[in-house]
This record gives sequence, structure tokens and C-alpha cells, in this order.
Amino acid sequence: MTYLITGGSGFIGTNLGLALHRAGEDFRIIDKRASQTFPDLVAKLDILDADRLTQSLSGETIFHLAAEHRDNVKPVDLYHRVNVDGTRNLCRAASLRGINRIIFTSSVAVYGFADTETDETGAINPFNAYGSSKFAAEQVLRAWAAEAPLTRSLTIIRPTVVFGPGNRGNVYNLFQQIALGRFLMVGRGENRKSLVFAT
Repeated sequence: MTYLITGGSGFIGTNLGLALHRAGEDFRIIDKRASQTFPDLVAKLDILDADRLTQSLSGETIFHLAAEHRDNVKPVDLYHRVNVDGTRNLCRAASLRGINRIIFTSSVAVYGFADTETDETGAINPFNAYGSSKFAAEQVLRAWAAEAPLTRSLTIIRPTVVFGPGNRGNVYNLFQQIALGRFLMVGRGENRKSLVFAT
């Protein structure tokens, strides 16, 4: 089996690449940023560049991690352009290259401010442009899979915040503020945050 990881230079993609490497699997990365861990395995390009994406696509399975996901992205329509239009480009390229298996990392943000016990059957109710764009990307992928249901395989994963060694996102910043004694509690302090820990 050969794999392609879009967005493979990021935190999740790097951890996935390490797992594939340890398992002796062949993989390549497509990302607009260089990979510090796998510099020789990266095709540096943006998934909005449909022509280059099609030319660079290879493998039997695509792990689709590429996304605009940081908070307060400007302009806001960048979420839609990257997460939805970029996914549409990927689906077209996969069709042209005969790649029939995609594993997509979506987000729990598609549920919005959901109840504690919400599972995969929960109502879709995103509260921001990021969550809306991730659900729209899911729809693009579902349409791609439905075009050839006997040959195409689609898996959608909706993780919570992913954290672990080397991650410098908002969870790291929260822990750092607590450790430095700079954290200011607002309200009763009963908020809960779901996390996935990657090692």
C-alpha cells in the first residue's frame, strides 16, 4: 500500500508520517510548507493549484489533512477556499489519477456548541466559518464517493483538538499561561475541553 498525506507537514501529518515510517509503509506528502521531519518526501504545493495537484497526486490511499484551521483567519473566505475548493480539487485529481480511497480529517467543529454526550449522530450546527467549511468539504467528498460506490472508499474522522509533544497550538499556550501563573479564570471554571493526545 502506498499513501499520500495532504497537509503532511503539520502536527497531525507529521505524527501520521512517523507512524507510517515505523510500519515500513511508503508515503509521500503534499503541503505548501516544507516538512522538517520528511524533507525529501514533500511535493511543495497548494491544493488550490488544481493543475499541479493533479500532476503530483499518486498512491493508493489519500490521507486528506490539508486545511485552513487557525483561529481568526483573514479573509474569512479563506476557510472556504482552502477547505472546500481545495477538497474539490483533490477529488477531481483523485478521479483523474484513479485513486479510490480517501481518509478525511474533518472536525468536531461541525457540531458547534454541542451537548456533552454528542456522538457521530449529533446535529450539524457549526458556529463559525471553519466548522461550516469542514462540513461542506465532507459533502464534496461524499459526492465524490457516491459517483462510484462500488470502487471508491471514504472515511471521515471528526477529531477534537489534537495535542502532543512538539505541538505549539492553543492548548500549549493555555498550559504555558497556567505554568507561568498568568492564567486568569473567567466564570466558574467548569468548562471542559476534549483533547486527543498524539505521541
